[in-house]
Amino acid sequence: MPVFVSTDEQAIHGLSIDSQLADLREYCKANGHIIVGEYVDGGISGKKPPNKRPALSRFFADLESGLSVDALLFTKLDRFFRSVKLYYQAVDVLEKYKVAWQAIQEDYETLTASGRMKVNIMLSVAENEADRTGERVRTVFNRKIQQGEWLAPQGLCIGYDLIGKHLVPNHDAPAIKAAYEYYLQNHSVLATADYLREEYGVDCMTTPLRRILKNRLYLGEYRGNTDFCEPIVPVELFDAVQQEMKRRSVRSNQSGRVYLFAGLLRCASCGCTLGGMTSKRGNHEYHNYRCNNAVLNHRCSNHTFISEKKVEEFVLDNIAPTLDALIAKTKAEFKPKQPKRKPPDTAKVQAKLDRLKDLYVDGLIDKQQYLADRQKILDTLSQPDSEPITPDYEALRQLIRQDFRSRYALLNASEQRAILRTLIDHIDIDESRNMRLFFKA
Repeated sequence: MPVFVSTDEQAIHGLSIDSQLADLREYCKANGHIIVGEYVDGGISGKKPPNKRPALSRFFADLESGLSVDALLFTKLDRFFRSVKLYYQAVDVLEKYKVAWQAIQEDYETLTASGRMKVNIMLSVAENEADRTGERVRTVFNRKIQQGEWLAPQGLCIGYDLIGKHLVPNHDAPAIKAAYEYYLQNHSVLATADYLREEYGVDCMTTPLRRILKNRLYLGEYRGNTDFCEPIVPVELFDAVQQEMKRRSVRSNQSGRVYLFAGLLRCASCGCTLGGMTSKRGNHEYHNYRCNNAVLNHRCSNHTFISEKKVEEFVLDNIAPTLDALIAKTKAEFKPKQPKRKPPDTAKVQAKLDRLKDLYVDGLIDKQQYLADRQKILDTLSQPDSEPITPDYEALRQLIRQDFRSRYALLNASEQRAILRTLIDHIDIDESRNMRLFFKA
């Protein structure tokens, strides 16, 4: 069984990752459980949805891939979720794969109405506590910002030193101002990066340099405080650079550069769409993709860069066998049409609704349980009479079998992208550059 660990508020409550893992491992050992995976969401709030929590997303992806699991363990319920709504979204997934859950340091059960009500109450308390903690933290941070205090000592910007709690321009400040002036004259981020390296010894890649050229901190502004620190760049120079970058951005979008897999690649860790980037070697351009959620936002562990050529070769090599396997699986899972069921007896349905309402009025069940059971009864009135429509992949099979690779090679980049988007729904890429291909139905 997998164990799940969250670092949410560990500094406040002493719930370190090591202590949580030790407790969970000891529990599994004492109860004869076999651990099939450990999932750690580092520094991510229990109020975040599953797709914003890489470890939880990876666990759900593993379930989808066939991971055999009896139960998911965590130390306390608020390590799993601090939102009633998001908790039930996650539980729906667990129920789909028949996975139980258990908080080893708390006593919960969801078999009875009282047990479910207790879970809801505790989640609501945890959610309220997280909201209040967030409000207090935001209040403290806002006050520090208004006092000109830098909040991220490990994340200093080039050109500033941290003295006490305040930013002060350092020996690299002239290089930053010169970068703005040079870019305004030469209109090239790459040339500006080379200039900084050669003239000032400041080694800065083009992507971080673009962020530098857009960063209002160099105007002395930060999060609404226009007098946060001493500026390095004059307002007139900063505004002129922004106008030029905006103009260059429009030109770049019209340059004809084509990313074959734009919008088709997804990070297997967090589900974020992979962004394209271009690098140059001599006169040649190379397209690569990376998870922006990892590189720019630092919210994902997948820092892998993958070349467009590698993805393209994978698709051309695997598109036919993957589709054949999908068609075989679809046919195997298809069930013949069942005999048409008798229409529901509306009188019996109404009687069930009346009895359920009496239970609620008498206080024997809570409102949430009443609404859930009522919906189940109403759903019996709208059950489908016919089998679901299965995807028809035969047209794709015919297209791919007609010497697809040779025909593909005859197309230009825009046409290749168009045909790929017609066939492919998305491609998952993990941290080891392993890829999974998914077709459109």
